[in-house]
Amino acid sequence: MSSPKTKEKTTDPKQIMLITVIIFLVALFAFVYLLIIPQIEKIKEKRVTIANTKIEINKNTQEEENLSTQKSKLESIEDQLEQLDKVFINRNKELEFITTLEGVAAKNNVEQNIDLKAFTNNTKEGYVSIPLNITVSGNYYNVISYIQNIESLSYYFNITNLSLNTNSSQVESYSNINASIKANVFINK
Repeated sequence: MSSPKTKEKTTDPKQIMLITVIIFLVALFAFVYLLIIPQIEKIKEKRVTIANTKIEINKNTQEEENLSTQKSKLESIEDQLEQLDKVFINRNKELEFITTLEGVAAKNNVEQNIDLKAFTNNTKEGYVSIPLNITVSGNYYNVISYIQNIESLSYYFNITNLSLNTNSSQVESYSNINASIKANVFINK
């Protein structure tokens, strides 16, 4: 009796090659799907983060430049404000202003009478306007010099009316001139 023939399993080189290619493709697909695609997503997220960071940096740079510009403008305005504050009479320093006027009168050898009115409702932002009447008498040249001196004071002194008169008997000698000055001075609130 003859023994049945056992069939040996032989793999065909084509099958081996096909199986190898399939395993390689599956491994390649798994590699791409599991490793490369997530990394690409992370790279895209980082790219968006970098773009947002650049926008934020540009925005901050512009704000810093604007802040620097505004700071320099503020310093310039503060300098101008200091100069402006000097032309107004500071509250509670009215006596200093009157003393200055008396010094100008003494310097020019004239007699003056100051009538400082009470505060009025002529208020503006930051200051109050006060009417002031001054009568001055003295030598013509001294009175004119006095007027020039008060106009050159560092205070904002707004003359609204000026009248000069003399005694009719002494017109030629210019020895006695009377001046009436109506003005406004401004006091910081």
